[in-house]
Amino acid sequence: MASLADGHQCRGHSVLHRFGYGDDSHLVQLHNAYHLALGAIANDTSDHGSWKVMEFALNEFLQALLGGRE
Repeated sequence: MASLADGHQCRGHSVLHRFGYGDDSHLVQLHNAYHLALGAIANDTSDHGSWKVMEFALNEFLQALLGGRE
């Protein structure tokens, strides 16, 4: 599931770009980290460590998004 791990293939990536966030922005980097974590889970759903990494990455992305932090 390479597409799941690739944040660039997510609709959210293009939305972030439309709002003016470049690939080097902290928000896009957090979004990409979340997708990498999703890709790890897709490869092994029984890996509880991967789930924790994904939850952390999602939380970081949402906090930055909701907090308006770049």
